[in-house]
Amino acid sequence: ETSFVFAHRRASTDEELNAWLPHDWLRQEYERLGLVSPNWRISTANADHALIPSYPAALVVPSCITDAEIAVAVGFRRNGRFPAVCWRHPTHGAVLYRSSQPLVGVAGRTCDEDERIVR
Repeated sequence: ETSFVFAHRRASTDEELNAWLPHDWLRQEYERLGLVSPNWRISTANADHALIPSYPAALVVPSCITDAEIAVAVGFRRNGRFPAVCWRHPTHGAVLYRSSQPLVGVAGRTCDEDERIVR
């Protein structure tokens, strides 16, 4: 009964799950992608995963976007998944965002904060 199948237990906290990673691994990845610059900033609005549980604690957003604007944009997207940068082209700097569908609805609602993020 000491085989992996019986002895293994699922990690119960983020700390246990990410114990093998350096504490600043996400910042290192953002730097590798060239996303730590005057045009971008690392937001900690989701530090406790209260805004978007499925997103990391630190998110890269345009430097002109405030954490308050992120909180508003979260309310405009399905499951709160606002546009988040996930990749940057190394040569020309174009970025790839991932998000869920906006909650436009029949009335054609818009959200200025959400639109500012993707501009």
